[in-house]
Amino acid sequence: RGHIDDRNGRCNERRPFFLPADRPERRGHVPCPTMESETRPFRHVPVAKAADLEEGTMQMVEVDGTLILLIRQERLYALQGTCSHEYFELDKGFLGEGSVTCALHFSRFELDDGESLDPPADLPLITFPVREVDGDIVLELPEGEIPINE
Repeated sequence: RGHIDDRNGRCNERRPFFLPADRPERRGHVPCPTMESETRPFRHVPVAKAADLEEGTMQMVEVDGTLILLIRQERLYALQGTCSHEYFELDKGFLGEGSVTCALHFSRFELDDGESLDPPADLPLITFPVREVDGDIVLELPEGEIPINE
């Protein structure tokens, strides 16, 4: 399993990670020297019909027991479906411009990279590559356990 560094640059090996490869420096994130890019085979999983997810809406799907939140806001997004602060389903929250807010404690997360914008959450949400293929919404997920931050 991989790990994520906390905001102080310390390793936190208890938590899985998926950070945008093009933005590891985001908000002071300092990659741990031991955090090598873990190469795992990926699978493409159709999870919903594209026509069922209208502009400005969210839909929760479950893959292998893991909740994943689909959002259509000018484009498609796929994020872990539960808040990284408390295990609360984000589809019960609020969709804002470029963000989703957890209804439990009002932690807000960026859609682009899952970054936590408002406390009490301090860990980002895991994001997953998503696209439309032949009328389906298809996720690119790693083989095996699907990582989430909690």
